[in-house]
Amino acid sequence: VSGAYAYLADGPGGVRTVDISDPAQPREIDVLATPGYAWDVVLDGGHAYVADRTGGLRILSLADPAHPREVAGFERAAVALGVEVRDGLAYIASGPSGLTIVDVSDPASPRLAGSFMPAGTMHGVVLAGDRAYVAAGKNGLRVIDISDPANPREMDVLPLPGVAERIAVDGDHVYVAGEYGGLASVRVSGTGQAEGIYLPWSARP
Repeated sequence: VSGAYAYLADGPGGVRTVDISDPAQPREIDVLATPGYAWDVVLDGGHAYVADRTGGLRILSLADPAHPREVAGFERAAVALGVEVRDGLAYIASGPSGLTIVDVSDPASPRLAGSFMPAGTMHGVVLAGDRAYVAAGKNGLRVIDISDPANPREMDVLPLPGVAERIAVDGDHVYVAGEYGGLASVRVSGTGQAEGIYLPWSARP
């Protein structure tokens, strides 16, 4: 959401722009097709960054916020399943290609800045300080030191039930939503070690 507009990643429907100036009557005003499957979208500095699965990273200008337009794409990762942007860098959860870090300081000319490719897959990513927390599918939670974006290194990995798909962070707790695994809350120490699982929950009976 930015101002009076919400931008929705709508899978095969691309990116939808919705006018929410009247929250009681939202209305769609624009649809932008993407080459892949729009899975995640974040906003930063007048641009929208779309994790477009097989379409890689798509970068949209919001100069006209009602009508986004694509200014660049970055397709060197196998897939783009999640994205976070901070300080001119896009951190992409790239499935079997691991974590891909892209310099987007010039959004029209993205370039590879770093990568981390462990075994397994990466489905979602969130940033906090000098760490990236990654929902790593069947491998659970990965904690990655990104203080040097050109050379990210793993601090810890914690297996979790199910297939870790989505992730959020609040203070020293990381919340991981997993297919078949429900929701797990993990405490992460100051040294980056995942200390344990609290309040596991599943909606399945």
